[in-house]
Amino acid sequence: MLNYRYYSDAVLGFLHRRIAIQEWVKLKDGVSVPLERALTAYNLLVLHDREEDFDDVSGHSLKNFF
Repeated sequence: MLNYRYYSDAVLGFLHRRIAIQEWVKLKDGVSVPLERALTAYNLLVLHDREEDFDDVSGHSLKNFF
């Protein structure tokens, strides 16, 4: 079972990095990307051990923080 966990985490990490890079390419190309998505893309790259993704972050309102 440990092998399944390792490979599933590796695949999930790959998918997170791929999605994050696609968002950052949009920024590089001058496409307007919401701040929430840009920061989430950064988190997907840096915090690869966490399970959050775009759906989790977009479900939270930034109004709660201000």
